[in-house]
Order: sequence, then C-alpha cells, then structure tokens
Amino acid sequence: MNISRLIAFTRASVILALLIVALVGCGRKRSGVISDETAPTGKMRMDAFLFDVKMRFNKQPRSFRLDLYVTDTVALVTARGYVGKGVARGIWRADSSYFYFPIENEYFSGSLDSMINGDCWSFLGAQANFPLLLRGTRGSLVEILGLTETSSHKKKIAGVLDRYSEKSECDTPLRVVYDRKSDGLYYLKEFEYRGEGELSRVVGKRRKLKQGAKIKKSRLNFTAPADAILIRY
Repeated sequence: MNISRLIAFTRASVILALLIVALVGCGRKRSGVISDETAPTGKMRMDAFLFDVKMRFNKQPRSFRLDLYVTDTVALVTARGYVGKGVARGIWRADSSYFYFPIENEYFSGSLDSMINGDCWSFLGAQANFPLLLRGTRGSLVEILGLTETSSHKKKIAGVLDRYSEKSECDTPLRVVYDRKSDGLYYLKEFEYRGEGELSRVVGKRRKLKQGAKIKKSRLNFTAPADAILIRY
C-alpha cells in the first residue's frame, strides 16, 4: 500500500469514529472543489466524548486525543496531537460527512460508506449508524451494529464488531467496551483493533464523557482552505 506514515496516521485519527482501518486506504482521486456553508448561531446540547488513542503504524507508536460531540442527527469529530497540533476535523450528518486533514491540506466530502467501499466493515452501515457506534441501547448495539457480546452485565458490555470475511485484513475484529449510564444507554468506553501489516494496533480509552454538553452551533460548519485537495475513494 503506497501511503506515507504521516497520511496513515492522520487517517487513523478519525478511524475509530468511522470504523477503525476504513480510512487507511488507497486508490484516492483528487479534485479542487470546495463547498461553502453559512454558520448557524446559538448553542445546542450534545454528548461529549474525549478519548486517548494510541496506535502503532509500521512499528512506530503514535498518540493523539479524539474529541467527539454527537447527537442522533449531527456529530463533530476533532483529533489533535498531544502538542496541540490539529490532525483532523470532521462533521457527520445523516446524509453526508465532511472531514478536513490540515497537515496534508486534504478534505473528504460524501458518504462514509464510500470510504469502506464494500470491504468487510461495510455491514456496519457507517453513514447511517455512526452515532450508534458511540451510544445506544443494548438491543440496538446487537441488532443493528451486530455486536457479539463476550461478557456483559447490567452496567457494562464487552464484545466485538465482526462479520465473517475471506479477507485477511478483517480476521481481527474490533473489540469494544460500553458502559451504561443513568439514561439507560450504553456509551463507548474502550476500543481496540489488533491487525497485521503496517497498522498493527489502535487502542482508545475514554477519558471523559459529558452528557448534554453545550457547544456553539457555529462549530458544526466549516470549510477547508481554497487550495485544499478533495479526496475521493
């Protein structure tokens, strides 16, 4: 796979929000088209997650923090290195997603499912089910995401997201842990992917969770610089 370490690192920064390893791919086409949106005013409440993420790519360790703000209709994703340098920023909506990678000055606009492009993770329905990866009922996690429980009790679920596939890169499932809060929903607490090849491990642990956090609506609208390159999968 002809991809630089730096690009692989930035793609993996948003991967856990978008199904681990789905963004670390090849065959991209580029274009210079930029969309423009008008930022709304006011504030809204969203569930806020902060994850500490560690990964190993090509035998080299990397670390970053992943901020996620999510509702059923919109989500904000921000990944940053521990020295404060921005790695990725993205918006998910029910009909499309928009992600900008400042180090490479590249952006993606479209369905998350096009990133996966029919490989072994496509059963999850990334675009439609993105908020459910972060929180949901026990039934929805099992029935919609296909979560296989490896251990569980009333306040915690541990399991794997996996489907049978003949592709070797999918032999290792995504391991996840959810914990139950007072609203009855289960929230993503930990995730781990152990694979083969260049991207050999990604581990994330939730540092903070704030339900109903207030954020400015203007944060949910942004555009890449005019000279940014559009990534196509």
